[in-house]
Amino acid sequence: MSAKPINEYSGKELLYRALEHVQTLSKPKAVKLDEGDTFNDAIQNCEWLKTEKKGVIKPDQLIKRRGKHSLVKIGTTDELSKWFNEKKGQYIQIEKTRGRLSKFILEPFVEHSQKDELYLAIYSQMNNDVILFLEEGGVDIGDVDSKARKLLVPVKEKDEEMQLNDKELNDLLGKNLDTAKKSLVLPFIKELYEVYKKNHFTYLEINPLVVCSGKIYILDLAAKLDETASFLCSELWKTRDGEEIDFPAPFGRDLAKEVEKSDSSTSQTQTTDSSMKTKSNGCVRNNEMTTTADGVFEGIAIGGDRYPGSTFTDHILRFQDDPRYDLFELGLIRKPASFMTSICDERGEELLYAGVPISRVLENNVGVGGVLSLLWFQKRLPDYANRFIEICLMLTADHGPAVSGAHNTIVCARAGKDLISSLVSGLLTIGDRFGGALDGAAKIFTQALDKGLSPMQFVNEQKKLGRLIPGIGHRVKSINNPDKRVEILKKFALDKKVFKQETPLFDYALKVEQITTSKKPNLILNVDGAIGTIFVDILRNSGMFTAQEALEMVEIGALNGLFVLGRSLGFIGHYLDQRRLKQPLYRHPWDDISYIMPEADYGDTPPSL
Repeated sequence: MSAKPINEYSGKELLYRALEHVQTLSKPKAVKLDEGDTFNDAIQNCEWLKTEKKGVIKPDQLIKRRGKHSLVKIGTTDELSKWFNEKKGQYIQIEKTRGRLSKFILEPFVEHSQKDELYLAIYSQMNNDVILFLEEGGVDIGDVDSKARKLLVPVKEKDEEMQLNDKELNDLLGKNLDTAKKSLVLPFIKELYEVYKKNHFTYLEINPLVVCSGKIYILDLAAKLDETASFLCSELWKTRDGEEIDFPAPFGRDLAKEVEKSDSSTSQTQTTDSSMKTKSNGCVRNNEMTTTADGVFEGIAIGGDRYPGSTFTDHILRFQDDPRYDLFELGLIRKPASFMTSICDERGEELLYAGVPISRVLENNVGVGGVLSLLWFQKRLPDYANRFIEICLMLTADHGPAVSGAHNTIVCARAGKDLISSLVSGLLTIGDRFGGALDGAAKIFTQALDKGLSPMQFVNEQKKLGRLIPGIGHRVKSINNPDKRVEILKKFALDKKVFKQETPLFDYALKVEQITTSKKPNLILNVDGAIGTIFVDILRNSGMFTAQEALEMVEIGALNGLFVLGRSLGFIGHYLDQRRLKQPLYRHPWDDISYIMPEADYGDTPPSL
C-alpha cells in the first residue's frame, strides 16, 4: 500500500461527488487559486460569493494546523482579496520546513458555535479500519487519540462484509451528542465509510465536522489515498467537473521549473519495438548508452531519487558549463488542434464514451439511455433518468403519417429519393410549430417557477401578453380524451419508488394544466410540456448537474435533441414502409387545393394613374 496525501480541494470534491445523494451534506463549490491568478478573475464564476457576505481562504498545500499558523482568513471579498495578494508567493517557515505559498482554496463561511464542532477520522491498519469520533472539534482539540472513542472494523476479503451497524455507531457517538445531531451524523458516517472503502482511502480526517441548522458541513479535511489502487479507481478519483485527482508534493518540496517541464514532456512516451525496454521503472542505468557514437553522450535518470528532481538541476548546470554540449533551438511551431472533443476517444485499445470503456458500458447494462447520457451530458445518470430517456424515445418515435415531418419523408420516399435525403426532409420540418416546443416549454415554465409566480399569475401574465403557453394544448386530445403518452409520463415521474427525486417544475406544470383545462378542455399539458418539464427536473434536482450546467443544457437544445432522435426512428420506418409497399410518385389531388387567382385578365389594360 502506497499512501499518498491529496490536497483539501481534491479530497472534498471527491467526497462531494461520491455523496451527491446525501441531502443533509452541504456541498459548496470551492474556488482554487494559484499564485499566478488574479483574485477577481478567479472568482468571476463563483455564484455563492455573490450572495454570501463572508468567505474563508487558506493555503491548500498539505500544511497542518493552518489555523495556529495564522494561515486561515475569514472576511469579505475585499478582505480576502487583500490577504491573498499579500500571502501568495510568500515564503514561510512551518516547524523545520520552509516553503512558498502557491496554492489556495476559497470556500463559503459557515456561521456556527463551538458546540457545533465535531471530530471524525477514519484510518486503515493492517487488520482493521479505525473510526474515531469526538463531540469536540476545532483547533484546540488537543490529544485526540486519548479523548476520542474508537470503533474497530475488522478487514474482510470483501468490502460488503465490512458493514457498520447502528448499535456500534450509537456507542461510537456516545451519550453527550444530542438526538437531533445524532440522527444526522449516524447515517452520514455510514455513507462516508462506504465511500472510504470504495475509493481506497487510507486516511480521512474531518476537523471540524460542523452540524447545525439540520445540515452537515465539512470545514477542514485531510486525506490520503492508496496510490496503488489507481487502476481500480481512475473513474472515481475525479472532481465534480471531471478533473483527475493528483498527488501533490509535500509542502516545501516544489519541483524546479526545469524538472516540471521535463516531466510534462516525457510522461507519455512509449515504444513499439519489443527490444527497447527500460529497466527499473524507466531509469537509465548500467551505462548502456554508448560513449563513442556521435549522439547521446550521457543520460540523466529522472525519478530514481527518493525526492524526484533533487539533483536534476545540478546536472543541467554541469552540462551548461561543459563546452562539449550544445543547446539547439528546434524552431518548431505548434498550432492548435483543428477539432476539440470531450465525449468519445477511439485512440487507445478500447473505445471510450466520456472516459468510460465500451466494455464497461455493456457490462453495466446501462442501455440506450445510459449511452445517451454519457455522449450528451458526459455523466452517468441515475437508472431512473436513463429509463426516462428511453421512454421519451419510445413515445416520440412516431405519431402517424399525417404530421408534417412524416409527410415530407413519405413524399420524398415516393419520389425515389434515398434514405438519407428522405430522413433529412422530414427532420427539416422540426421547429417551433412541429416538435420544437420542448425547449420552449422548459424555458417558460422554468422562468415562471424561478420568478416565484403562482400558476394562476403565470397563466394571467401569458394571457395579458397574448401568448400561447408552449407545452399546453392539443388539437385532438383533451381532459376528457387524455393523451396516453402524457399519462404514461405522469405515472412514471410521480412514482417516487421508481423516480427517486423531487419534480417541482413538473408539479408546477400540472397545476397550470388544472387552470387552463378549466377554461378550455383541450388546453392540457401535452407530451412536449411533460417531457420538457420532467427533464429540467432531472437536470436541476438529480444532483448530477450544477445550476449553470442545467441552464446550459436547455439553452443549447438538448431537450429538442430528444425529439429529433426519437422521431428519426419513425421517419426511417415511414421511408422503409413506402419502399416496401412500392408506392408510386405522390401527387396531391387538385380538388384538395384552394386556388386563389387574380380576377383581372393578363391582357386587360391596367387602369391609368
